[in-house]
Order: sequence, then structure tokens, then C-alpha cells
Amino acid sequence: MTEALPLRRLSALLLLLPLLAQATSIQPSPSPGQLPPPPPPITDAEIKQIENRPPSAPTVGGRGGALHIPGRQPIEVNTGGPQNGTAADSLGNVNVQLLEAQVKALEARLAALEKGAFKAPFTVLGNGGKPVLRLSADGFLLLGFDGGNQIGLLAQPAGPARIGVQSGSYTAQMVAGESKAVVEVLNGEAIAAGLTASASTVGLLVEKDGIPAARLGSLPGKGVALRLYDKGGKQVAAAGENPSTPGTGLVAVGNGSQNGAALAANNDGSGVAHAFAADGTVGSGLIGKDRMVAAYNASGNAVVTIGKSENSEGGNVTSRDPAGEGVFRAGFNSAVGGGDACVFRAKKQQTYCLGLGVPGVGVVGR
Repeated sequence: MTEALPLRRLSALLLLLPLLAQATSIQPSPSPGQLPPPPPPITDAEIKQIENRPPSAPTVGGRGGALHIPGRQPIEVNTGGPQNGTAADSLGNVNVQLLEAQVKALEARLAALEKGAFKAPFTVLGNGGKPVLRLSADGFLLLGFDGGNQIGLLAQPAGPARIGVQSGSYTAQMVAGESKAVVEVLNGEAIAAGLTASASTVGLLVEKDGIPAARLGSLPGKGVALRLYDKGGKQVAAAGENPSTPGTGLVAVGNGSQNGAALAANNDGSGVAHAFAADGTVGSGLIGKDRMVAAYNASGNAVVTIGKSENSEGGNVTSRDPAGEGVFRAGFNSAVGGGDACVFRAKKQQTYCLGLGVPGVGVVGR
């Protein structure tokens, strides 16, 4: 070699000289049971001698001279180097090219450390040599000890991003993808609660033993509502906006297959409560607007009503035919200041009334 090694490389190389000097120095064979003494450490003065030493000219056979420190065995430098693929052989030959490559690799690693750049995968060890941080090549970062509290993060060029926090059997995780985002709280493998947002659904789901217990949000084709479920996962109650009367509320309870009762509001502020028969038709109702209680037949017609009279502030009871026409009525009569009862017979077009101030049954033609 005709040029001196750069000072930075030579300085790194000098870190290896004590080991190389010990490994390559030719010493007399020790007597049995006797080990040769280790070489003394290199002093600052010796290092300066090496730094200031001019490069040696190559000689015949490829040998480039020797690195010599007074009082030490010279280290022969062979530009061809040993042929066994190592940096030094037992004869004291040093492969400068291999050493240079090793120094360059160390410099590259030092430069990466100085820039704060690390290539995954890698592991950071904590007390006791246990892993406390691991980063895989696919972007999964795990913080914490094995068997203890852990935090995991996953970010990939394609696929959902995840953040998970685990302590014992309890886990909280957030997942965000192209089609939806989910926040879940898990007990073991079962979801205890989850918040979902997507193009078709949004809401909070509470589960028990992996079975829905409550849901606040929307379902495909349905509006936002609070839905409650029985222990088998069947919906038994719901409260939300009335789809048939936008802007009003609706509460319904049932047996998981059909509604048994419903409470609804009207746009004018009045309310309606319905109790359903087993066949799903309305059996009875409380109509706030008409101040009336009604019983319905299977055709949906009111056959009995109890409510406020349309003619006064008093009340009356009306019995009706299957079509909903009144045939009997009893209640307050404001004209006489008391009560009366009237029967209407359609065949004779007559009404029979019994009332206060009338000595018997009066027949009034219609």
C-alpha cells in the first residue's frame, strides 16, 4: 500500500491491535503448564508513533513491511493477506483489505446510530436482559415484558392500523381501516364493549360472554337507537326516532320476535301508547290527543272507547259495532246536568235513551 490509512480508520483499527498482537505475535513455545504473559497495554506515546509513521513501501512477495512499536513484536502487513478468510493468521499476516471492510462496516453502523436510524427487526433489553421493546420488520411494535402489561402498535402500508393495551386478561384496542374504525374492550377473547363507525353502522356495543347485551347506534337499514337484548341475544327493547313520524320518539318492548307494547309521540306533542295482541295487531291503546282509551278488534277498529265527551268536559263510554260505529253510549249530558244512556238500533233507525228527568224509557225517532 502506498497511502496511509485514514486516521479515523487507523484509530478504529488500533482498538483491535492488542488482540491482534496477542493472537499473531510469534512467541517461543511455552513449557508445559506455563502460559505466556499477556502483552502490556498500548500507551498514548505508542499510538502517536503509529499515527506519525509513514507508510511502508510494498516489497517482493506482496509483503508491505511491518507495523513496529518499540519493545513489541512487529506485526507484518500482507497486502494479499491470509488465504483463510480471516483478518490475521498464525504467522502474523494481516489482511488489510478485510480489516478495512470491517472498519467501514463499523463506521456505517456508527453513522446510523448518530443519525438515530435503526433497521428492523430489533429488540431492546431491560433489567435482567429481558425484552422491553421489540419492533418487527412488518411494523409491529411491542412494549412491555412477556407475561406482564403490554402495549402493541401495528402500522402497515396496507391493512388496518391497530393499537392495543393489555393487562392480564383485559385488553383495550383501537382498529382503523379503510371501511370502518373500531374501539373494543375485551375480557379474554370475549368483547365486553365496542364502538364502531362505518358507512352503514355507527354505535357502541356492550357484550356479555360474547352475546350482545346493549347497543347504542345504527344498524344497516335502521336508524340510531338504544337496543337492549335478552341473555340469548334477542332484542327485547328499543328506543329511538319513529321511522314513520320523523322528528318524534318511539319506545318499543317485545319478546325478541315481535313487539308487545309501544309508546310513541306525535308531531303536535301528544302521545300514543299501544298494547299488542298475540297476533301482532293492536289490542288496546291510550290516545292522548283524544283523551281516550280504546279497545280494538283484529281488523283494527275501536269497539269500545272510554274518554272525554266531544260535547262537554264530561266523560262517556261508547260501545261500537265491528266497523267502529257506536251502538251504546253512556255518560255526562251537559244539557240536563246529569248522566244518560242511549242505545242506537240501526235496523229501526231509533235511539232509546234512559236519563235523569225522564220517567222511564223514551223512544225518540231519528
